[in-house]
Amino acid sequence: QSHFYPGDSGIRVCSYPHGRLGKGMRYENLVSSGFTYPVVAGMIYDGNWGDALEICRMIRARQSGLHRSPWNEPECGLLYSRSMAAWNLYDQACGFVYDSTKLSMTFKPKVNRTAFSCFCTFHQGFGKYQQEGDADLSFGTVKLQVLYGSTELSSIQLSSTAHVVEASLDGKAISDASIDVGGIIKFSKKVSMHTESTLVIILSSPCRSHLPRRGWTERNKKMQWRANVGSWMAMLVVGLLLCIVWTFRLLESHTFLGFQLFAARDQ
Repeated sequence: QSHFYPGDSGIRVCSYPHGRLGKGMRYENLVSSGFTYPVVAGMIYDGNWGDALEICRMIRARQSGLHRSPWNEPECGLLYSRSMAAWNLYDQACGFVYDSTKLSMTFKPKVNRTAFSCFCTFHQGFGKYQQEGDADLSFGTVKLQVLYGSTELSSIQLSSTAHVVEASLDGKAISDASIDVGGIIKFSKKVSMHTESTLVIILSSPCRSHLPRRGWTERNKKMQWRANVGSWMAMLVVGLLLCIVWTFRLLESHTFLGFQLFAARDQ
C-alpha cells in the first residue's frame, strides 16, 4: 500500500517513543484518514482546536487533487468505509447527538455559540438548526427547521443556563415545555414535525440583571419585575433587622454605662 507522496504529512498508526517492542505492531507505519478522523474528533471534544485543525489540514493537503481525489478518500480499495468517520468531526464541532429511540436531540456547538447554525440529519429526513444568544445561552432564540422529511421530538438538550423556556411550532404555542438545570428541554407530548415545520424556542433568565429587553414577552417582564421586587424587599427586611440589632446593642451599652456612673457616684 502506498500512503505517502513527496511533500505529504500525517500521523502514523503507531510510534515507539521508548523503543520498539519486539517485532513491533502490524501496520505501524500506516497513515489512514479513517483512523485519523476519530483522533481529531477526540481533540475537538477536548477543545484542542490547534492540533485538530493542523491534522485536518494534513489530510486535505494529501487529498488536494494532485495525487488523490478531493472528493473520495479510498484506503485499502474503494469499498472501505473507514473514511466516513469524517462525519464525526462535524458532529463533535456541532455537539450534535441524535437518539431516534428516545426522540431526543442534543446541540452543544463548540464554535460561534452566539450565532450558530448547522445542518442536521435524522432517520426520516434532514433539517437546519440555529441558535442566537449569549455564550452560555442564558437568553436567546433556538430554531429547528425540517427541510425534508419528518421527525418527532420529546426532548432537546442545549448548552444553556436559562431557566425559563417558551416554545412554539409553526406559530402555535407549546404550553407544556420545560427546561431543567442540565439544559434539557422536555415536552410532555411528542412534537411532530414535517417538511417546512419550524420549532422556535425562546430562552431567558429573568432574574439576571443583564437580560436584554429586546424580544421580551410580557410574561418575562412580569417575572423580572417580581424578581426585582422580591430582592428589594429582602434587602429592606435585612436592613431593618440590622438596625434593630444595633439599636438594642447601643441601648445596652448606654444602660451599662449609666449603671457604672450611678454606682461610682454612690461610692
